Amino acid sequence: MGCNMAKRNTRKKAAYRKNLQNRFSMVLVTLVVVVLLVVVGIRSYGLTQKREELQNQMNEVLELQEKEKQKAAELEEYAKYTKTLKFYEEYAKKKLRLVYEDEIIFIKEE
Repeated sequence: MGCNMAKRNTRKKAAYRKNLQNRFSMVLVTLVVVVLLVVVGIRSYGLTQKREELQNQMNEVLELQEKEKQKAAELEEYAKYTKTLKFYEEYAKKKLRLVYEDEIIFIKEE
């Protein structure tokens, strides 16, 4: 009987060690998963912040693009206007102080 008891104690010790190793492995795996989740969460938050920043920059660029399109359209209209007879008449009157023969100009003194 003493031999059976020794075998039983040896088996119990081996089972206890195996159980202890299994627990340690489970704790280790759980720890690795938690660390991975934390890292993924932090990276996700950082990427979300970066995405919002880039979205704001893109909105600013789109607004600037729209303003530049409006300026381009205004310049196009002004370019067309500068080719008209009315522009030349106004320019001659304002800058060169030229008038038609039958025109009378009144100049306001300041």
